[in-house]
Amino acid sequence: MDPGKRGKNLIIGLVVLAGIAIIVGFVVRGIQQGGGLIIGGVGGEERTAKELQDLIVPKVGEEAPEEGVGVPGKIAEGESGNPGQQYWVFETELREGKLDPFEFRVPVGDLLGISIMNSENEDQTVHISGASAFAPNFIERTIAPGGTASMRTQVLELGEYNVLCTTCKTQVVGKFVVVPKEG
Repeated sequence: MDPGKRGKNLIIGLVVLAGIAIIVGFVVRGIQQGGGLIIGGVGGEERTAKELQDLIVPKVGEEAPEEGVGVPGKIAEGESGNPGQQYWVFETELREGKLDPFEFRVPVGDLLGISIMNSENEDQTVHISGASAFAPNFIERTIAPGGTASMRTQVLELGEYNVLCTTCKTQVVGKFVVVPKEG
């Protein structure tokens, strides 16, 4: 390789390294300043790690902390062999192009069960963005008018995940928010 080309490649390499160092510096500073880094999830209004940690997660019988946030109908012990794991069960209704309630908050590592009733006049097909954050992956469900589909999964990663409806006028019909476990 001629010396001019080698010098040019060296300069390009140094510029790339400097760019990486700047990005890493911003990420570290964001974390040190209380979680300025966006965690997981897909979709519009994502929250930082600090914002996820500060969210109120309602328990059975409590008031929803904000309009549109679902309150579980039941919280039970999780699977045997997983001490501290809980099973959060929600019911919601798909009507007028969105879930009511719209947002469901669950601690990471816990189990999530949801029943979706279709109050629309035609079949609706729903699934979750970022399905790899759930185990087993959330499978797409088609729900007949007046019908109900139930799904159960474990939430694996912090973040916000949109519930999508491929047959609705509005594609994003709800949201799962996976928050850090308390304690």
